[in-house]
Amino acid sequence: MAFTQETYPLPPLIVCSGASHFHAVRTPPDADLVPSLIEAAKQAMSKTSAQSAFVLTAVGSLTEVTLRMAATDKDNDTSHGTTNDTGKKREKSSAEQDAAVTCMAETSSLSIQTFKKHFEIVSLVGTFSRDGGKHLHMSVSDSEGVVLGGHLVSGKIFTTLELVLGTIQNVAFTREIDEKTGYLELTVQEATTQAEQRTLLETEGI
Repeated sequence: MAFTQETYPLPPLIVCSGASHFHAVRTPPDADLVPSLIEAAKQAMSKTSAQSAFVLTAVGSLTEVTLRMAATDKDNDTSHGTTNDTGKKREKSSAEQDAAVTCMAETSSLSIQTFKKHFEIVSLVGTFSRDGGKHLHMSVSDSEGVVLGGHLVSGKIFTTLELVLGTIQNVAFTREIDEKTGYLELTVQEATTQAEQRTLLETEGI
Protein backbone atom coordinates (compact mmCIF):
# COMPACT_ATOMS: atom_id res chain seq x y z
CA MET A 1 0.00 0.00 0.00
CA ALA A 2 1.41 3.40 -0.93
CA PHE A 3 1.43 5.98 1.83
CA THR A 4 -0.43 9.14 0.89
CA GLN A 5 -0.93 12.48 2.53
CA GLU A 6 -4.60 11.57 2.96
CA THR A 7 -3.63 8.43 4.91
CA TYR A 8 -1.03 10.19 7.06
CA PRO A 9 -1.76 13.94 6.96
CA LEU A 10 1.22 16.16 7.61
CA PRO A 11 0.99 18.69 10.44
CA PRO A 12 1.82 22.30 9.60
CA LEU A 13 5.61 22.72 9.52
CA ILE A 14 7.54 25.87 10.38
CA VAL A 15 10.88 26.15 8.58
CA CYS A 16 13.15 29.04 9.54
CA SER A 17 16.50 29.74 7.90
CA GLY A 18 19.54 31.85 8.63
CA ALA A 19 23.29 32.14 8.21
CA SER A 20 25.43 30.02 10.53
CA HIS A 21 28.57 30.67 12.55
CA PHE A 22 30.81 27.95 13.93
CA HIS A 23 32.50 27.80 17.32
CA ALA A 24 35.28 25.46 18.50
CA VAL A 25 36.03 24.56 22.11
CA ARG A 26 38.00 21.94 23.98
CA THR A 27 36.86 20.81 27.44
CA PRO A 28 39.55 19.38 29.78
CA PRO A 29 39.48 16.13 31.82
CA ASP A 30 37.07 15.49 34.71
CA ALA A 31 34.56 18.15 33.66
CA ASP A 32 30.84 17.43 33.87
CA LEU A 33 29.70 16.84 30.31
CA VAL A 34 26.24 18.43 30.15
CA PRO A 35 27.01 21.66 32.08
CA SER A 36 30.09 22.06 29.85
CA LEU A 37 27.94 21.71 26.73
CA ILE A 38 25.36 24.20 28.01
CA GLU A 39 28.05 26.74 28.94
CA ALA A 40 29.74 26.38 25.55
CA ALA A 41 26.41 26.87 23.78
CA LYS A 42 25.61 29.97 25.86
CA GLN A 43 28.98 31.52 25.03
CA ALA A 44 28.58 30.69 21.35
CA MET A 45 25.14 32.32 21.24
CA SER A 46 26.45 35.35 23.12
CA LYS A 47 29.32 35.88 20.67
CA THR A 48 26.96 36.11 17.71
CA SER A 49 23.83 37.44 19.48
CA ALA A 50 22.10 34.25 18.36
CA GLN A 51 19.05 32.57 19.88
CA SER A 52 19.74 29.03 18.70
CA ALA A 53 22.67 26.61 18.73
CA PHE A 54 23.39 23.04 17.68
CA VAL A 55 26.13 20.43 17.90
CA LEU A 56 28.02 20.15 14.63
CA THR A 57 30.57 17.52 15.70
CA ALA A 58 32.22 16.15 18.83
CA VAL A 59 34.92 13.64 19.73
CA GLY A 60 36.34 12.65 23.09
CA SER A 61 36.18 10.13 25.89
CA LEU A 62 34.18 9.54 29.07
CA THR A 63 34.51 7.64 32.33
CA GLU A 64 30.77 7.68 32.98
CA VAL A 65 27.57 8.33 31.07
CA THR A 66 23.88 8.33 31.98
CA LEU A 67 21.42 7.75 29.15
CA ARG A 68 17.65 7.68 28.92
CA MET A 69 16.87 4.72 26.74
CA ALA A 70 14.27 4.52 23.98
CA ALA A 71 10.61 4.24 24.96
CA THR A 72 9.38 0.80 26.02
CA ASP A 73 6.26 -0.69 27.57
CA LYS A 74 7.69 0.35 30.97
CA ASP A 75 7.72 4.04 30.18
CA ASN A 76 6.02 4.94 33.44
CA ASP A 77 8.25 2.75 35.62
CA THR A 78 10.71 5.05 37.39
CA SER A 79 12.39 2.24 39.36
CA HIS A 80 15.16 2.11 36.75
CA GLY A 81 16.36 5.58 37.66
CA THR A 82 19.89 5.90 38.99
CA THR A 83 20.98 8.40 41.60
CA ASN A 84 24.51 9.71 41.14
CA ASP A 85 26.85 10.45 44.04
CA THR A 86 26.69 14.16 44.79
CA GLY A 87 30.03 14.56 46.57
CA LYS A 88 30.81 17.79 48.37
CA LYS A 89 28.32 20.60 48.24
CA ARG A 90 29.43 23.65 46.27
CA GLU A 91 27.81 26.59 44.53
CA LYS A 92 26.61 25.58 41.08
CA SER A 93 27.25 27.61 37.97
CA SER A 94 24.30 28.78 35.86
CA ALA A 95 25.10 26.05 33.32
CA GLU A 96 25.05 23.43 36.07
CA GLN A 97 21.73 24.77 37.36
CA ASP A 98 20.25 24.61 33.85
CA ALA A 99 21.54 21.04 33.50
CA ALA A 100 20.00 20.06 36.85
CA VAL A 101 16.59 21.48 35.94
CA THR A 102 16.44 19.69 32.60
CA CYS A 103 17.85 16.53 34.15
CA MET A 104 14.85 16.38 36.53
CA ALA A 105 12.48 16.49 33.58
CA GLU A 106 14.50 13.97 31.61
CA THR A 107 14.58 11.42 34.42
CA SER A 108 10.92 11.72 35.36
CA SER A 109 10.00 8.64 33.34
CA LEU A 110 11.37 6.01 30.95
CA SER A 111 14.41 3.84 31.62
CA ILE A 112 17.50 5.65 32.89
CA GLN A 113 20.80 3.77 32.94
CA THR A 114 24.21 4.85 34.21
CA PHE A 115 27.35 3.18 32.84
CA LYS A 116 30.65 3.67 34.70
CA LYS A 117 33.63 2.67 32.57
CA HIS A 118 35.80 4.10 29.82
CA PHE A 119 33.99 5.11 26.62
CA GLU A 120 34.86 6.75 23.34
CA ILE A 121 32.31 9.25 22.04
CA VAL A 122 30.98 7.92 18.74
CA SER A 123 28.39 10.63 18.10
CA LEU A 124 26.78 13.59 19.81
CA VAL A 125 23.89 15.56 18.32
CA GLY A 126 21.46 18.08 19.69
CA THR A 127 20.05 21.58 19.98
CA PHE A 128 20.23 24.38 22.56
CA SER A 129 17.95 27.33 23.26
CA ARG A 130 18.91 30.64 24.83
CA ASP A 131 17.05 29.84 28.07
CA GLY A 132 19.28 26.85 28.83
CA GLY A 133 16.97 24.28 27.28
CA LYS A 134 18.58 21.48 25.29
CA HIS A 135 17.94 18.12 23.65
CA LEU A 136 20.98 15.85 23.26
CA HIS A 137 21.48 12.31 21.99
CA MET A 138 24.76 10.42 22.34
CA SER A 139 26.37 7.16 21.24
CA VAL A 140 29.46 5.76 22.95
CA SER A 141 31.59 2.63 22.50
CA ASP A 142 33.41 0.63 25.17
CA SER A 143 36.73 -1.23 25.09
CA GLU A 144 35.15 -4.13 23.17
CA GLY A 145 33.50 -1.90 20.59
CA VAL A 146 30.01 -2.35 22.03
CA VAL A 147 27.96 0.75 21.24
CA LEU A 148 25.34 2.27 23.54
CA GLY A 149 23.11 5.17 22.71
CA GLY A 150 20.21 7.23 23.95
CA HIS A 151 19.10 10.59 25.28
CA LEU A 152 22.04 12.18 27.12
CA VAL A 153 21.33 12.91 30.79
CA SER A 154 24.84 13.32 32.23
CA GLY A 155 28.45 12.27 31.85
CA LYS A 156 32.03 12.78 33.01
CA ILE A 157 34.83 13.65 30.61
CA PHE A 158 37.92 11.39 30.72
CA THR A 159 40.70 12.93 28.62
CA THR A 160 39.00 15.51 26.44
CA LEU A 161 35.94 16.74 24.62
CA GLU A 162 36.64 18.41 21.27
CA LEU A 163 33.48 20.21 20.32
CA VAL A 164 32.29 22.30 17.38
CA LEU A 165 29.00 24.16 17.78
CA GLY A 166 26.93 26.11 15.29
CA THR A 167 24.63 29.07 15.83
CA ILE A 168 21.91 30.25 13.44
CA GLN A 169 21.22 33.90 12.84
CA ASN A 170 17.58 35.05 12.76
CA VAL A 171 16.30 31.73 14.14
CA ALA A 172 15.12 31.27 17.73
CA PHE A 173 14.86 27.98 19.60
CA THR A 174 12.60 27.76 22.64
CA ARG A 175 11.02 24.84 24.47
CA GLU A 176 7.34 24.53 25.32
CA ILE A 177 5.21 21.75 26.72
CA ASP A 178 3.68 19.69 23.90
CA GLU A 179 0.18 18.57 24.89
CA LYS A 180 0.51 15.37 22.88
CA THR A 181 3.86 14.22 24.32
CA GLY A 182 3.83 15.87 27.73
CA TYR A 183 7.45 16.93 27.23
CA LEU A 184 9.20 20.22 26.62
CA GLU A 185 9.60 20.16 22.86
CA LEU A 186 11.49 22.38 20.45
CA THR A 187 9.71 25.41 19.05
CA VAL A 188 11.30 27.04 15.99
CA GLN A 189 10.52 30.62 15.09
CA GLU A 190 12.03 33.66 13.45
CA ALA A 191 14.26 35.55 15.83
CA THR A 192 13.76 39.09 17.01
CA THR A 193 15.90 41.92 15.66
CA GLN A 194 19.58 42.05 16.59
CA ALA A 195 18.99 44.85 19.09
CA GLU A 196 16.15 42.89 20.69
CA GLN A 197 18.33 39.76 20.73
CA ARG A 198 21.08 41.58 22.64
CA THR A 199 18.56 42.92 25.15
CA LEU A 200 17.09 39.46 25.71
CA LEU A 201 20.50 37.83 26.08
CA GLU A 202 21.67 40.50 28.54
CA THR A 203 18.44 40.18 30.53
CA GLU A 204 18.91 36.42 30.79
CA GLY A 205 22.58 36.81 31.71
CA ILE A 206 23.85 34.94 28.64
